[in-house]
Amino acid sequence: MFTRVIEERWDGVPGYSARLSYPELHDGATTQARDEINQILRARCLSIFHELRSNRTDQDPSFWEDRKQYGLATYETIKDYKITFLSDAAMSIVHTFYVYTGGAHGNYYFATDNFVLQPAVIRFSLDTFFRRDRDYREVLGLQSREALRRRAWEWSLSKETSASEFYATIFDRDEEWLISGTSFKENEKVYFTFSENGLTLYFPPYQVACFAAGSWEVTLPYYDLREILRPNGMHQLFIPTSAG
Repeated sequence: MFTRVIEERWDGVPGYSARLSYPELHDGATTQARDEINQILRARCLSIFHELRSNRTDQDPSFWEDRKQYGLATYETIKDYKITFLSDAAMSIVHTFYVYTGGAHGNYYFATDNFVLQPAVIRFSLDTFFRRDRDYREVLGLQSREALRRRAWEWSLSKETSASEFYATIFDRDEEWLISGTSFKENEKVYFTFSENGLTLYFPPYQVACFAAGSWEVTLPYYDLREILRPNGMHQLFIPTSAG
């Protein structure tokens, strides 16, 4: 596997700057599967460039010129990635973005891709992992809220006094925000990956807490999900054979 980086900059009012990285597979799975995955991951980056290039036909000097002297007239996008699992049979990857579009501050968000690689490349949804006779969304909500509280408490132990109190009580100050962000309603986008350790859920700023709290991610072990996982389901693709 290689990391590919593509960059582009255009000086306008507004202008744009982008640095996007993505993986390119050279081993594992079949040649056809690798070619398909590589095209999908590269296309994601190209679509970002195409969107940014629309700035070239939407210039507004009267609004942006005075901001340009302060470096605020350039849209910025930075994309990185992390592969959480890769084998001949499956792949799970999280893309992390920083985006600035001229506001008071930039923002961060996630995108995730989960693929079965054999016998054909298939992008699968979270639904395919869980039993249809159980409300898996409720279970994920309960477990993710507990995991987020645990993560906040752990962070509070490693921070200075002021930050320690902030994280220690963050989910107590606005519990409704936490519950709303972990309700996993139908048709609501859920950012997730799988690995040998379990299901990881990703929460961008504002989803479960204020912007100052940043992004969050928590991993729920397969053992804790065992009652809602489909028997002999696809989660087995991500569990090491030695553990089975």
